[in-house]
Amino acid sequence: MDQDTLTVLQKLTHSDDFLKATALPIDEEHFIQSEQAKKEWEESNKSRGLGKFFLIILLACTVIRLLMFNPKPLFDMVPISIYLAAVVAMILVYVGILFVALVFGFKVRKAARVKALKKHFEDQDLIFLDNLDHFSVTVIRKTKDDIQQAKEGNAESLFSLSESLLNGKILKTNYKVAIAIASVAAELGNSRAALTVAKAFNKERHSDFNDKDDIDNYLDFKEDQNHYILWLQKAASLGSYEATSKLQTLGKEGSNSVGECSAASVIKKALGSII
Repeated sequence: MDQDTLTVLQKLTHSDDFLKATALPIDEEHFIQSEQAKKEWEESNKSRGLGKFFLIILLACTVIRLLMFNPKPLFDMVPISIYLAAVVAMILVYVGILFVALVFGFKVRKAARVKALKKHFEDQDLIFLDNLDHFSVTVIRKTKDDIQQAKEGNAESLFSLSESLLNGKILKTNYKVAIAIASVAAELGNSRAALTVAKAFNKERHSDFNDKDDIDNYLDFKEDQNHYILWLQKAASLGSYEATSKLQTLGKEGSNSVGECSAASVIKKALGSII
């Protein structure tokens, strides 16, 4: 690792943005407590939410019964094709109502169970996470190790940490920090990380964000065809087959784009003047 890359890495990993983004929402000890409490609660609350579910199904059946009519009088009044179409349409409407009721019922039951489980956790002073099923002791240890190894300049760990921040399963989604970390991994020779940065400039890695704060998290990455090509070329030079294929499709293989292709420039774009 050259001195410039080391400096960029140190400034990034010591920044408030990095430290906040890579803070695990739960540690091993609290995870074990929460997991055990969740198992015990689910064992003793298997029927929780079923009342609302069956009430919704009952309402759907009532609606179907109110809409139901005898199609026989139509038989002598309209052509057989119209009669059959009316019968099929009627059946499809009934099935559609029942299907919607089932889907809505499952969602209402799930929401009721989550709400009750959350209250149980609050009463027990335990940490509640919507995505607790994604966690395990192994996953927590792996993520902690990636964070530590990333700080030490391990390109693979930097890339893995970037992916964790993009998928949002363990660490909260943070698009800007994820791309900033990927750019450093690319500087250290990781082709997949360089491809990730390229895709950021082509708006290919945007996740589904739920609120305004999350949207602001990635808005600074506008489509930039020139930087897209630059980072594709960098990824290809590091051995990325996907990047090479994309360049061939675009007819840009071997061409020289003008612009800065460095971790420092990406981090400045993503996080401001921490470099």
